[in-house]
Amino acid sequence: MEPQITFRHVESSPLLRNDVQARIEELHQYYQGIIGCRVTIEAPHHRRRNGDLFRVRVDVTVPGEELVVGHHPGQNEAHEDLNVAVRDAFDAMNRQLQDYARRRRRAVKERVSPPHGVVVRTGEQFGFLMADDGREIYFHRNSVVGDYQQLAPGAEVRFAEEMGDKGPQASSVVPVGKNGHASTAVGSDHISREELSMAKQVEQVMTRNPKVVNRSTNLRDAACIMRDSQIGDVLVCEDDGRLAGIVTDRDIVVRGLAQGCDIDRTTVGEICSAEPIGLAPTATVDEAVTLMRDRAVRRVPVVQDGRPVGILSIGDLAQMRDPESALAEISAAPPST
Repeated sequence: MEPQITFRHVESSPLLRNDVQARIEELHQYYQGIIGCRVTIEAPHHRRRNGDLFRVRVDVTVPGEELVVGHHPGQNEAHEDLNVAVRDAFDAMNRQLQDYARRRRRAVKERVSPPHGVVVRTGEQFGFLMADDGREIYFHRNSVVGDYQQLAPGAEVRFAEEMGDKGPQASSVVPVGKNGHASTAVGSDHISREELSMAKQVEQVMTRNPKVVNRSTNLRDAACIMRDSQIGDVLVCEDDGRLAGIVTDRDIVVRGLAQGCDIDRTTVGEICSAEPIGLAPTATVDEAVTLMRDRAVRRVPVVQDGRPVGILSIGDLAQMRDPESALAEISAAPPST
């Protein structure tokens, strides 16, 4: 991984650059699978000797997600000191990486392997197996991966269960060898294809070409974009196109109007949810569900190289997983006027 370090309106001293490089290296202590890291350090164009705050942004790409920390001016008066601003930004990223690593470990523990069973009897065209829970389950010879004639009573198998016309039945019945894996390469390949078909990627279900505004866009203009596009949120980006946050219609009401803000003078950068959670387009739907559940969010930007390429909502997931559900129907319905 070759990190990118950018200085804007800040003098790049060897001491400062070495400090940032060292902190980037320390990130690997919290998660070793970091794919990329970008750091931007900037000061206001009109910075004086005292009073103006430094801003430090850290973008870290990990499998399936884009982690972002962006300490904005006005959040912490201690950030008049550049060293403090850098330290706080990396401390926040360390916490995000720890949280990400915990979620990855939990996802591995929760992953369910295909059910196992033992063949109890076979006939000319079909047989029965005993599942781990004691149920006797029917399977047809065409469901067996490999040679059905070689499948004798007592053989251990793994299978996928489905509901047939006469009750539960097993499909993709794969003999298991002594090491616990499929006993044939054909069987192993079949399971891999089946598992891949279940693990749809975020880019297949996300909403593409999301509405994007600059941090300097005022609340009125952002609200008009939502109204005209019949959406409830817009993504907020930096001047270089990188994701800075997300602002919803509720944010405009609660953080703007309810606080007495002038919607023509207040910008989305002042009220948006900073340090947004981001998913990579190649993340699986299961990873997206886990992230939304753990972070208690209803929508997540989809980010590639720090720039938004889509947005994923709970409604998108509902329509994909169960088109007949109430949430899916609501999400698919045209907006009210």
